[in-house]
Amino acid sequence: MAPYFVTTPPPDPVGAFGSSKTAIGQTAFALGSALSTAILLVSFGAKLHEALEQANVLPEQQGIISGVIAQYADTGRADGAPADVTAIVSAASEIYVAACRNVHLALLELRLVLALATVVLLRHGSPGQTKRDARG
Repeated sequence: MAPYFVTTPPPDPVGAFGSSKTAIGQTAFALGSALSTAILLVSFGAKLHEALEQANVLPEQQGIISGVIAQYADTGRADGAPADVTAIVSAASEIYVAACRNVHLALLELRLVLALATVVLLRHGSPGQTKRDARG
C-alpha cells in the first residue's frame, strides 16, 4: 500500500494556484453547507410550527415535544410518548424529509442556472472579444 501514498507533493499543486484551488473548494463547501442548512431549517421550522398549531399544542408543551422529537431523531424511537405526541413526531419526520427534498431541489436549480450561465458565457466569448477574434 505504501507506493500509493505520495511522500512529497508534486510541483503542480504546490504554490499560490494550488492553495487557491483548495480555498475555492473550501469556500464552495462552506457556502453550500450554509445555503442547504438555511433552506432546511427555514422550511422545517415553519412546517413544524404549523403542525404544532394544528395539533393544538400549548407553548409549555412544546419543550416536551421537542425533546421527544430529538429523542426520535437520535434513536429512531419515541418511547413513553403519548399517542398525540407520537403523531406529531411522525408529522415532524415527514416534514423533515420534505424539507430535505426541497433543499436538493433548490440546489439542483442553482446548479442548473449556473450551468446555463456558463454555457451562455462560453458561447458568446469574453466581453472584449470581437467576432473576428473568436473565429481565430
